[in-house]
Amino acid sequence: LKSSIEDNISDPSFSVGNLTDVACLSQSQLTRKLKVIIGKTPSEMIKHFRLTKALELLREELSVSETAWSVGFEDAQYFSKVFKKHFGVIPSEHNKINSSQRH
Repeated sequence: LKSSIEDNISDPSFSVGNLTDVACLSQSQLTRKLKVIIGKTPSEMIKHFRLTKALELLREELSVSETAWSVGFEDAQYFSKVFKKHFGVIPSEHNKINSSQRH
């Protein structure tokens, strides 16, 4: 599952349905198994991978828009909203914090 998400991280249409195909399980079976194993639903797992990769890309000083597209978000504003909810800061603030720590 991890490899499948990583291979398709920039594809905005990659979804839970793709993971169910990879796992050869129904959506409800996959959800149950992932909740037990990692404590996340399939959609939470995909979002976690996307946001973790976004953090790496922002550290490499990609713009917010470039980062959003690179991790499968078609709307940079929506990406910023999801990023802030997950990390507590908007992506551009993270860039400022990260660059000030390097200097």
